[in-house]
Amino acid sequence: MELWIGPALTAALISGVVTCIGWFFSTWQNRNYEKIRRAEKVRDVTIAIAAEIAHNIERFALYDLNAHLIEITNKIHNDVNFTPLVPRYRTILIFDQIIGTIEILPHDLIVPTLDYFKAEYVLQLFVDDLRSDAYREREPLKKAQMYEDYVVMIRDAIEKGKIAKEATMTYLKRQYGIKMLDKPEVPLNHKGNGGTP
Repeated sequence: MELWIGPALTAALISGVVTCIGWFFSTWQNRNYEKIRRAEKVRDVTIAIAAEIAHNIERFALYDLNAHLIEITNKIHNDVNFTPLVPRYRTILIFDQIIGTIEILPHDLIVPTLDYFKAEYVLQLFVDDLRSDAYREREPLKKAQMYEDYVVMIRDAIEKGKIAKEATMTYLKRQYGIKMLDKPEVPLNHKGNGGTP
C-alpha cells in the first residue's frame, strides 16, 4: 500500500501544478486578448472621430463665412420679408454611436472631442431655431443678429474641431503609427459654392 501512495501523491501534485500553470496561463492569455481588443477599439473609435471631425470641418470650409455673413445680413436689412434658408442640420452619427463608450479613450482625447461635439450639438439646436416660424416672423435686426450668432457658432465649431482633430491625429500617430491623409485645408475666405453653410 505504501508503494501505491507515493506515486498517487506525486501524480496528484503534478496534476495540481499543471492545472495551476494552465489556469495562470489562461488568465494571462485572456487578459492579453482583452488588452489587444481594447487597443483595437480605442484605435477604431479614434479613427472614426478623426474622420467625422475632418468631414465636418471640410463641409464648412467650402464657404467664405465673412462674405456670406455680409451678404445675408444685407439681404435681411434690405428686404423685411427675406429669411435665409438654413439647411437642416444632419445628425452627428459617429458621436451618437460612441458616446456610451467614450470613457475608453485617453483623457487627452476625451476633453477636446467632447468640446467639439458639444459645439456641433449647440449648432444643431440653433439651426432648428433658424428654421422655425418664430425666426421668420422676427424683425430684420433680430434676424440679422441671430444669423450672425449662427456664423459665430460655426467658427467656434471649426476651431474646436481643429483642436480635436489635431489631438486625435497626434494620438493615432504616436500610439499606432497611423497618419491619416489630410485634404488640403481651404481657407475661411474661400468663395465656395454660394450656398448657405
